[in-house]
Amino acid sequence: MTYLWCFGLLVLGTLYYVALVYYQAFTRETHRGVAVDDGSENPSRATDIFDYCPFEPPDPWDKSIVNYVDVKYGYLKDCTPNKHLSAVTYLAKGKVILKKGKQDFVCQGSCIDYVNDDVSKLRKWTSINNTVFDCDFVETVCNSSTASNRYIHVQIAEKKSTKKVHINAQRNPDVMLMVIDSAASTQVIRALPRTVNFLVNGMKAIEFRKFNRVGSNSRANGFPALIGERLTLQLLLF
Repeated sequence: MTYLWCFGLLVLGTLYYVALVYYQAFTRETHRGVAVDDGSENPSRATDIFDYCPFEPPDPWDKSIVNYVDVKYGYLKDCTPNKHLSAVTYLAKGKVILKKGKQDFVCQGSCIDYVNDDVSKLRKWTSINNTVFDCDFVETVCNSSTASNRYIHVQIAEKKSTKKVHINAQRNPDVMLMVIDSAASTQVIRALPRTVNFLVNGMKAIEFRKFNRVGSNSRANGFPALIGERLTLQLLLF
């Protein structure tokens, strides 16, 4: 008896799966060529009534989270920063400078150059005195008689190239795609409000507010944003 029940359920499941596949293929063929997303939030009458996703932009300063991100609400009052984890130096215009009260430290710095996604190159260590670091990532090692401090500073080191690049405007449109890792769109608005305001209002940038995370890093998320398909492991590696 149990065997018959199992066999019956298997047959019904198979029939349901086949019917579902044929139905999806039929509806896909019927609606082919119809634009679903025209910028509005209302579904087109020519398409499936379920073939749209209502979206309301989230509030970056919603009351459910503002108490945890805004200093004026006192979220740091019970948190004592560990002074041993903070840097004893800061980076200004390419120069590494000791903070006030940290003059007993002796420091060296080195540029970290990007090679590829998996490899970086460390330059020669030099004294921070009278040295200008012309790279984006500067690692520092500082030592005193009682403590040791290691830190990586970040900057944008602009470099002017004398090499002229001939670009065909038809084949190479002037479009830049920015992907910020490990941050939701609302988090970026809270952390970089002036940057977002400049990009959106000053440069007429377009936010991907409906974009969902489908990969573990920027490459795995950047390509699907353009082609609408997830990348296989082989494509990600090469």
